[in-house]
Amino acid sequence: MKVCPRCGKTSEQVDFIDSLCVECYEPDFKVPTKIKITTGKETGKLLYKNQWIPYTDDNIKKVIESHIKGDFEDIEYDLDHNKLTVFIKVGNTLRPFERYVVFQIRRILEPHIAQLRAGYYEGIVQIRGNPQKIPWWRNRLVSFLERHKVGISNEKELKEGIDLYVTDKKKMPEIFHDLNLKFLRTNTLYGLKDGKRIYRDTFLIRVGEKK
Repeated sequence: MKVCPRCGKTSEQVDFIDSLCVECYEPDFKVPTKIKITTGKETGKLLYKNQWIPYTDDNIKKVIESHIKGDFEDIEYDLDHNKLTVFIKVGNTLRPFERYVVFQIRRILEPHIAQLRAGYYEGIVQIRGNPQKIPWWRNRLVSFLERHKVGISNEKELKEGIDLYVTDKKKMPEIFHDLNLKFLRTNTLYGLKDGKRIYRDTFLIRVGEKK
């Protein structure tokens, strides 16, 4: 028979983990008293490690697990009752440890959507060339922008072609490369941020022209 050196309870009264009873045993993990779960107002997605992912039970579990420090095997959670159960492995058995955690559900407007609504853009893609081919290339380019998660905050149809105002200029060379499109890049000083000059880039592409 084991006797817990901290509380005096015996193995006939409670279960033991090593030399301590389960009530006195301190598992090797730490759980914060509050865990923030951020969701998007528009998409309903979850924010996880700076990425927006689908709102599912498994993904909520990922978010919660990212706040737990230490060794554990699994968790179960109850958002409605602020209850978290953490399982650790003792020998060949999983032992549950319950913790009270305040789950703070925060709904925010996704930054990329906020940028689009505010008309934010980092660059302009000017589609020029054969007027009959420009609409087709416009649609193809838009599909690639969506695939690379680049937003379009504005679009202008001009006599000479179409201008797309994009929210991420850094990804544009890669997108043009994937489309096998050559481009001419220029930039214009837009302003200053933290003492650094901020430029907006213009990308000129010509489509449907005979070489």
